[in-house]
Amino acid sequence: MGETGFIELLYDQSRIPVARNQENVISVFLRNSHVLHSSLGWDYINDYRKYKEAMEKQYDSLILGYSTMYCDFKRAGEIIANNPNANLYFLTTDYTEQLPAALIYSKRPFELIANFERQIKHVKILEEYCKKINRVNLNSLVLRNPNNEIPKKYDLIYYGQKREHRERYFREYFQGNYIHVSALKKNVKWFRNVGCDTKWVKRLKWNTGRETLNLFKYSLYMEDENTHDNYSYLASRFYECLTCNVVQFFDINCKNTIERSGIDFEDEFFVDGRKDLKNKVENSDFDRLLRLQKRLWLSKALMEKKSVIESVDCIIKGNAKKPTIEECHEKYKERIKGVKHDD
Repeated sequence: MGETGFIELLYDQSRIPVARNQENVISVFLRNSHVLHSSLGWDYINDYRKYKEAMEKQYDSLILGYSTMYCDFKRAGEIIANNPNANLYFLTTDYTEQLPAALIYSKRPFELIANFERQIKHVKILEEYCKKINRVNLNSLVLRNPNNEIPKKYDLIYYGQKREHRERYFREYFQGNYIHVSALKKNVKWFRNVGCDTKWVKRLKWNTGRETLNLFKYSLYMEDENTHDNYSYLASRFYECLTCNVVQFFDINCKNTIERSGIDFEDEFFVDGRKDLKNKVENSDFDRLLRLQKRLWLSKALMEKKSVIESVDCIIKGNAKKPTIEECHEKYKERIKGVKHDD
């Protein structure tokens, strides 16, 4: 196999995770994609210099990894056009995400590497040009071995994007000061307009080993209504909480997702409304629950992360048969021999 190029050209280069400890790399996808390209040795095309170098090369595979207003789609499109024989891929973890303009305008077949069952954007384009959808648990890539435990300063947090398909759950849980809700200042108005009145805090910081999340005992996990019936792998919050020693309570409406995920689960982790959540936060034995959740989830999740890295490698290389989780684990150990890793 020849070289693989990973295109992540953004107008605002401060958003690129150029180092593991870069302050405030908020986008979970940028953190996930950094794990992939650094683990698999892809050519990381993330600035003008790399763009100029890429225009002098021919790639067997090109991967697009971001689709927002910050993307430099013009230059990404030029790289695609300069590689007419390259296989094209788009990595995405969000079923509401738009396809990259560079991919749409290329009018070429591509494969999707996705975290979910059903995409709701650009359905007609997918039907015409998407030749295969590869479902892989990309969210697990954010996981690392747990940080050293520190004294907890706060009880309960919810963090995540504002989501129109989650409004009724926001209204239920975001009432009163028992919960901290992390949100961009510009989004607080949106939350208030849909009926939320709670304790707002700034967006979390994600310095490796010093994440703001470490300061909290508990986190609330909920999902979009669409996800109840259209499976998506567990969100990045599940894996971030494992890394930061945070106990998770799951809204009862996530039950189908939990069952389909295959993780071992105890019903005491479910909550049914804010009264139930508040009661559990006030009366649970945090240390016991933390030990229990680590025992149930941590080792399997770490294995799954390694499996995902090897599975994505197989997809890009066009291997028909993906290795088992055990084979992936052995391949991963062989891959990182002599390489310093934090996971």
